Amino acid sequence: MWRQLLITDADNTLWDTDQIYAKAQLKLLSDLEAVIGVMAKEDDRLEVVRRVDQAIAAQHPMRLNYPAEVLVDALTACLVGTEVHAAVDTVLRADSVATGLCLSSAQRQLLAATFLAQIREQKPLLRSGVRETLWKLKELAIPVVILSEGVEDRVLSIVRFHALESAISHMVFQRKTAETYKAIAVDSQVELSSVFVVGDQIDCDVAVPRSIGCHTIFFPCGFKPFWTATHDVEPDFKISDYRQVFEILLEQRPTEAVPSL
Repeated sequence: MWRQLLITDADNTLWDTDQIYAKAQLKLLSDLEAVIGVMAKEDDRLEVVRRVDQAIAAQHPMRLNYPAEVLVDALTACLVGTEVHAAVDTVLRADSVATGLCLSSAQRQLLAATFLAQIREQKPLLRSGVRETLWKLKELAIPVVILSEGVEDRVLSIVRFHALESAISHMVFQRKTAETYKAIAVDSQVELSSVFVVGDQIDCDVAVPRSIGCHTIFFPCGFKPFWTATHDVEPDFKISDYRQVFEILLEQRPTEAVPSL
């Protein structure tokens, strides 16, 4: 019996997380400026925060899921004149010299808590074609597994908010390594050559699964971490609407597996 499997990223693939984070990051910058009395010098205010955010994620073992206090500390250091990478290095060494004179512990914790609350309370919109595609795949008995490096409770709350639970086979919250993709395929009893992976990041959603023989579908979004520029791997498919995922899987099925219309 022919069997396919879709492994899908969540943030910025199933739903538009980027806009939620952008609003929260801009508010954090404004709140921090008000507390320390120093304004960012650059015109592109979102870029001020995202430059720091990505520099942290590139070094932190938790990647983009690093603690919000780290962003507060590093951004504070940058606002008072420390270069981005120097600020991040200082904060990750747990050296508070760069920020200790600007923020009290209570201020630091409040800023971080406010930032996290804004992210968690807002529910991102689904990206184009997601709902229809997931239900069509369910009708064809093609299992869909969410693989996310995000915070489990937050991802689950968004899935429930959009009533997608019944369309998802199960969810895995782990680093996107070759071993993780292999384990999902084994658990789903699907050969790697029949696994399709869709996501918005070239490094973990394309380069890693393609290296072990999965089909890869690149669904770009507005968030483009600088570290992905070092990857020149081409996906098998590039889409602009999640509906194209269904079309790709249908086209890749053997003739005998395609239902008659």
